[in-house]
Amino acid sequence: MHTRMQLVPRRNMDIIVQTETIHPYGMMLTNDYDSFGAASAMVETAEQLTRDEDVAGGTAHYQLLHGAIAALARRAAAPKMLLTSYLLRALTIAGWAPTFDECSKCGIEGPHNWLSVSLGGVVCDDCAPPQTTYAPDDVVALLSALLAGNWPAIEGAQNGEIRQATSFVAQYLQYHLEKNLQSLSVMEQG
Repeated sequence: MHTRMQLVPRRNMDIIVQTETIHPYGMMLTNDYDSFGAASAMVETAEQLTRDEDVAGGTAHYQLLHGAIAALARRAAAPKMLLTSYLLRALTIAGWAPTFDECSKCGIEGPHNWLSVSLGGVVCDDCAPPQTTYAPDDVVALLSALLAGNWPAIEGAQNGEIRQATSFVAQYLQYHLEKNLQSLSVMEQG
């Protein structure tokens, strides 16, 4: 639900004195397993990224989350794609923007086809550590499109490309959060 609340501050806990529903997303999301799972992962991610009250970009995180939930509710795109795009953008707001157009280690312009979670995106042949995952051009293009929100480019993605891109983003998120998200592991099973 997207609501407006009026709170009265108290010593230990604020008291809610008035609420108003702005957008009732609940029914639209709970009636679809994938949408509900994606929304749960988005909310859990937002909670983890904004735990500190002084977090930079708090308003931007809120706006991004609200926009992503609204897009899920209106079925603007596949839930897994909306989730993956949300995760990339939330990580960017948090200061962990991945790079997909230049080597994330040395900065040489791409295209590059090695994906490194620890180095923050694509790396060139010279900078790729051992056991770095190879990603075809289409996967790198999909990741770039997801980060930019280029939905026409995303719609044509094949299942294998989607699997590799979503797997990389999940690993990248969990690397930076230094923990596994329960809701994200549920989405990977579906």
